[in-house]
Amino acid sequence: MQDEHMQRNWGDIGFHFLVDRWGRILAGRSLRYVGAHVNGHNRSNVGICLLMDGDHEELSVRAFDAVTDLVAWLCLTYVILPFDFGPHCRYTATGCPGRHVLRQFPVLQESVGRLVERWS
Repeated sequence: MQDEHMQRNWGDIGFHFLVDRWGRILAGRSLRYVGAHVNGHNRSNVGICLLMDGDHEELSVRAFDAVTDLVAWLCLTYVILPFDFGPHCRYTATGCPGRHVLRQFPVLQESVGRLVERWS
């Protein structure tokens, strides 16, 4: 993925974080740099890529928990409201992150909100 993104002259992988189905959070582009994941909205976003096919599978429990932890940490670190983060399709015409993950999104936002409250 990094090679493909660099061939597009993005300078590095476009996402700041990647999460796989086993809940591993992988580092992508440094947060010091603007991402290349949402054309026209990169300056105000942190890119998180789910390494899965959200049209054919839901987030696993481990991936769900990892995304919740990551987004809650981002909310507290960068003073973001838990309901201000959104899926890729909120910012551009795309099916990403897929219909199954989109169905999970409201629950994910609620989980992030509860975790932010607990960590505050």
